[in-house]
Amino acid sequence: MLLALVAALLAAFVALLPVAEDRAYDRALGDFLADAAAGQRDVRLSYNAGSVVLLRGDFERETLAMPTSPQQIITERAATILGPAASKLLGRPDFSATTTEFKVTGPGSSPIGSSREAMVRVQGGLNEKVRWDAGSLGTKPLGTVAYVDAVEPYRISRTTPVIPVVVPTVVATAWKITVGDRFALAPSLPGRFTPYPITVELTGTYTPIDANDPFWADEGRLLVNDVVVAWDGGTTSRAAFMVSDALVGPLGQALDAIPEAYRGFGPSRVEGSADYARGLNYEWRYVLNPKGLDLARARTIVQGIDAMKLESSGWAETRPVVGSGLADVLTKQAKAVTVTKALTAFVSVALTALGAIAAVLLVVTLGSRRAPAMRLQSARGASRFSLIWGLVLEVLMWVVPVSTVAAVVGWRLGAGRMAVLAFAPAVIAALAAALVARRELGTSRSDSTAAQAIRLLAELALIGGAYFAINTVRTRGGAISTGSIDWYAALTPILLAAAVGVVLLRLLPLPIRWAAGLLGRRRSVLGFLGLTRAARGGGGMSAALVGLVVAATLATFLGGLATSIQRERTLAAYALTGADLRIDARRVDDSAVRSVAAVPGITAAVPAFVLAGQLAGEAGSADQAVTVIGVDPAAYSRALGGSPIAFDAAGAGGTPEQLTAIASEPVRPTGKLTVTVQGRERAVTIGAVQPGLTRGGQLAGHPVLVLPWDAVLEGQPYLQPNTLFVMGSAQAIAGVRADNPVALREGVVDRREAAADIAARSLPTLVRQLFAIGLALAAAFTVLSLLVILALTRPERVAALLRMRVLGMPRRRDWVLAMVEVLPPAAVAIAGGFVLGRYLPRVMQSAIDLGPYAGSEPYPPISTPWWVAGLVAIALLLLTILAVLLDLARARATPLSAHLRAGEDR
Repeated sequence: MLLALVAALLAAFVALLPVAEDRAYDRALGDFLADAAAGQRDVRLSYNAGSVVLLRGDFERETLAMPTSPQQIITERAATILGPAASKLLGRPDFSATTTEFKVTGPGSSPIGSSREAMVRVQGGLNEKVRWDAGSLGTKPLGTVAYVDAVEPYRISRTTPVIPVVVPTVVATAWKITVGDRFALAPSLPGRFTPYPITVELTGTYTPIDANDPFWADEGRLLVNDVVVAWDGGTTSRAAFMVSDALVGPLGQALDAIPEAYRGFGPSRVEGSADYARGLNYEWRYVLNPKGLDLARARTIVQGIDAMKLESSGWAETRPVVGSGLADVLTKQAKAVTVTKALTAFVSVALTALGAIAAVLLVVTLGSRRAPAMRLQSARGASRFSLIWGLVLEVLMWVVPVSTVAAVVGWRLGAGRMAVLAFAPAVIAALAAALVARRELGTSRSDSTAAQAIRLLAELALIGGAYFAINTVRTRGGAISTGSIDWYAALTPILLAAAVGVVLLRLLPLPIRWAAGLLGRRRSVLGFLGLTRAARGGGGMSAALVGLVVAATLATFLGGLATSIQRERTLAAYALTGADLRIDARRVDDSAVRSVAAVPGITAAVPAFVLAGQLAGEAGSADQAVTVIGVDPAAYSRALGGSPIAFDAAGAGGTPEQLTAIASEPVRPTGKLTVTVQGRERAVTIGAVQPGLTRGGQLAGHPVLVLPWDAVLEGQPYLQPNTLFVMGSAQAIAGVRADNPVALREGVVDRREAAADIAARSLPTLVRQLFAIGLALAAAFTVLSLLVILALTRPERVAALLRMRVLGMPRRRDWVLAMVEVLPPAAVAIAGGFVLGRYLPRVMQSAIDLGPYAGSEPYPPISTPWWVAGLVAIALLLLTILAVLLDLARARATPLSAHLRAGEDR
C-alpha cells in the first residue's frame, strides 16, 4: 500500500508538472502585459492627415470645406490585413483624435494657479462608458461663430462651427463650469501650422461607469484634470474637452477653416489624404486583456501586427503608423520562462530522483520480506526467472494502476506526450524488483565478492559523475540558465548528495566502532549493542541512508533558494521605491512634508529632486546617463538607516560652484566632471561610492548621483522638490496613502505592496509552490527512509531485545536500542545534507537566475543562511525521533509470545 502511495505521488508529480508549468507560463504573459505601459501593451495605429495651414484672407462669408473622418476606412482595412484570427482576438479598436493644447478663455476659473489649458479629443464609444450627471453628448454643431484676427499683417476672418463638448463632472466642479458655458480656445503655442482658434460649448458632464476600464487608461485627463508646473513655479490646470466621433468633420472644419474653393491647399503628410480633417492626431487603439491572453493567441496577434507593418497596397493612400510593444513583452516573457524552466528542471529532477529512491527503498523492504519464501521455492526447484518475475509482477500490481490514472489525468489536462512520464515509477520499481530478487536469490561466495566489487565500482562512478556534473554546471551555467537544458547538469544536486552519502557510509563505521568501544566499558550493554549493529549496517541500510542524505540536501537547498528569493525581493522593492513609500509629484510643498512627518508611525519624510541627467568628463571620455537625486544626504541616510539600502552620507557636500556627489557605482567619465541638472551644467566631483544607492524600476541601469540639495538649490533657486521619500510602519504608510497631503502628486509606490505584487505573479507562485512541494516531499521521504531503516533492522533488533528481556531487561528500556542504532547514522546523514545544502548554492549560482522571482536584476546572489540549514536539520532530527517512536509503538503492540515464537522460528 505504501509503495502504491509513493508511486502515485511520483507519477502525479511528473505527469502534472508540465501542465502546471504551461498554465503558469500563459499567466506569466498576463503579468508582463499588466506591468507594461499602455503604449507597450496595446496595439495602436496612428495617422495624421497633414498640418493645418494658416490661409490669410477675408473668407467670413464663404462656405468652409467639410473634411471627413478616416475612422471607418482604416478600421476596415486593418481588419482585412490582420486576418480573421488576429482580428477576432483584437476586436474593434477604440478610436480617438486629439488636437494640440489650447488656452481656455471663458466662464469658471482654475483650481490652482491662474491659467487653464485643454485639448480637444474626439472619442469613439464614449456614450456607452459613462453615466451622465448633466446634459448629454452633442452630435451636431451648435451654430456658428465669426472669427476675426486683425492683429496679423493680413486680415483673417472665418465663420466656424461651435463644437459641443463634454467633460468629467470632477473637472466641471474643479473649474466651476456648467452646461451651457461657452469657451474660446486659442493654441497655447501658436505658429504657422497650428490650428485656428475655435469655440466650444459645454453640453454635458459625466462620471465613468467603471474608472478601471482600460478604455480610460490611454489619457489621464479623460477622468480628471491635471496640473503643469512651470520652471518658475507657476501652475496651469489642464483638462480634456471630449467630442463625439460624429463631429470629426465639423471639428476639422473649425481647426483648418479652409474655404471650399481652396480644398486640398497646403502640405499634407500623405498624398491624397486632404479630404480627411487636418490638425488632428488619429489613433486606433486595440486594448489587450492581460488575463485573457495566452501564448498561442499572443503569437497570432503578433503575426497580424507584422502583417500590418509590412503591408503597403492594402492601406492605399492612408497608411498608418503601427505601434505595439507586444513582441517585446513576449521576448521578456520568453526569457523569464527559459530561466524558470532551468530552475524547475533542477528541482523536478531532484524530487523525481528522491521519489525514485523512496520507491526503491520500499521495493527493497518488500524483497527482504519475500526473501525466505523465494529461497524456499528456489530450493524446491522453482526457476530463478519465475521467482524474479513473480516479485516484479507483485510490484507492478501496486504501481501500474496508479501510474495509469496519473497518465490519463495528465493527458486530459493537457500534458500531451509528457503524460507517459507517469509510467516512470513503474519502470523504476520493476527494475528495482528484478535486482532485489536477483540479489536475494544469490548465495555463493563468488557472487558476494562480485557484488562487493560492483558496489565499489558503482560508488566510484557515482563520485566521478558528481565531479563532472559540478564542472558542467560551472562551465555551462550561463547557457543552462538561459534555456539550454542539460539533464546531466540537472542531476548535479542528486549526484552530489548521493556521492556524499556513499562516502559517509564508507567512513561512518570507524567513529561508531570507536564510540561502541567506549560504551562497552559501561555496565549497560544497550548502547554498545546498538552502536555495534549500526557500525555493521545491519539489515542493509545503505540505500536508506543515501536517501536520507538526498532528502536533507534537497530540503536545505530549497530552503536556501526560498530565503534568497525573499531577501532579494525585499532588496529589489527597496531599490524600486528608495524608501518604504515614494510619492512622485509635480511639486512637493513644505506643508505637505510637515503633514506627512506628523503622521503617527512615520519615522522620516525626506523631500528630494529626482530627474535624469547627463554626466560629462574630459574630452575623449564618453558621457554617461545618470539619475540625479538632489536631497539632504544626511537626512536621507538617517531615514534609511537599518534598511537594506542604507548608505553613508559622508562624502557628499561641496559648494554651488563645485558639487560633491555620492555615486551608486564608479562612473565612466574621467577628468573634470560636469552633471546636467535640468538643462544647466554643474561642476561635480565624486566624493564616495555607496552601492546602497543603486535603484531599480525606471532608474535601473544608470548610476545614481546624490547631490546636496542646499548647494544645488543655491545655484538654481527655481528648482523644486518633486519626490517625497517616506519611512514608517505599515499602518502609518497606509494612513499616508489613504489621506495623501501632496496635492500635485503623480504616483505613489509602496515598497511592501511592490514586494507583494512581485510575489503574487505566476512565475514566483509556480516556484514557491514547487519549493513547498519539494520541502513536503523531502520531509515525507525522510520519514519513509527512516521507517525503511527501522523495518530492515527490526528482525535482528527484536531478536536482540528478546534475549535481553529474557535476561531481565526492563520493558521501558527497549527504546534505547532502537534510538542508539538508528539515530547516529541518521544524524550523520542529516549533517551531510546540512553541509552540502549550504555548499550547493556556490556550485549552482551560475546556472540559477532568481531575478524573475525576486523582481531584481539578473543573477542575484544565492546563499543558505545558517539558521535555515539549522532549522531543516533540527526538523529532520525530530522526524527521526518520531519515526523511532512510531516503530517502537508498533513493536510494543505485538505480544511477547509472538516475539518468542518468532524467535523460535529464527
